Amino acid sequence: PLVAPATLYVAVEVLEILCRYGPAGLATLVLRREFVEAAELLRKVAGVDEGWPRSAHELTAAIYYLLALNRGERGNDPDSVLREFRDEPSVDDADLKKLVAAARCALWCYEASPTCVQLVAKQQGLTLLFARGFPEGPDAREPVVDEPAFFCAASSVQKEVVLAVRGTSTVQDVATDVRAAPAPFPPSSDEEWVLDGDAFAFAGMARAAEYVYRESYDALKALHDAGFSIVLTGHSLGAGVASLTAVLLKRSLERIHCVAFAAPACVDGRLAAAMRPFVTSVVLGDDVVPRLTARALRRLVQKLLH
Repeated sequence: PLVAPATLYVAVEVLEILCRYGPAGLATLVLRREFVEAAELLRKVAGVDEGWPRSAHELTAAIYYLLALNRGERGNDPDSVLREFRDEPSVDDADLKKLVAAARCALWCYEASPTCVQLVAKQQGLTLLFARGFPEGPDAREPVVDEPAFFCAASSVQKEVVLAVRGTSTVQDVATDVRAAPAPFPPSSDEEWVLDGDAFAFAGMARAAEYVYRESYDALKALHDAGFSIVLTGHSLGAGVASLTAVLLKRSLERIHCVAFAAPACVDGRLAAAMRPFVTSVVLGDDVVPRLTARALRRLVQKLLH
């Protein structure tokens, strides 16, 4: 045959979706080289490279088909998402205001220098106390693996300190991201902790959290002893690091809360349960980052194959 059966099957299915749901189902999908490369990476990361029945190009077509199928189903029933979460408690205005304030700080981490952070923070009533790892400014340095940029700012009116950690922005940050091997966390210490046995977190983010903790603990403890509450926040990699830093701080400080935007699934079940009282995880719609686990990848591969 001119076309492999698997390729022909996927092509027919994609055509069926196109006919059923119209061009809108595929309008935003453009076949690019990066997508084929992503499919090849998926094939390897999922651990099913041996005896793989389809090429990367065939897998790419299958991904497009699955995207079209899901978009078509949601387009036919746009209220399905609302029904799925209708029994969940709503967020009140006061909590929503806190989430928005934390989101601003997480966004400021992507500024080029502490001076830029100071300007935007001042407009929101915050005073920049210190910053580490920014690419520009008087204390600028080259990026270092497991040492993400972060800053600390305070509001004397609200008696609140914000520590915000930057998300993935450099090649060194990517190296921290991909070091997903589990490592014991938190590290052993004389301080009491809520878990009586071992818990685990991604090695790269755990080491980054230990760095942020070392660099900020003395200042945060002094402010905490002076009556300030401490809020940690970050986006993506920064959210994971901020969450783990909150774990380290919670061993000795009481008024700690973390708001994590699109945090990766970077801890085991026991540690996640222990973090529930002081970490709020915010996920936007179908964002892939918080759902990207080895198990999720294998489920995706199974869907693509079958």
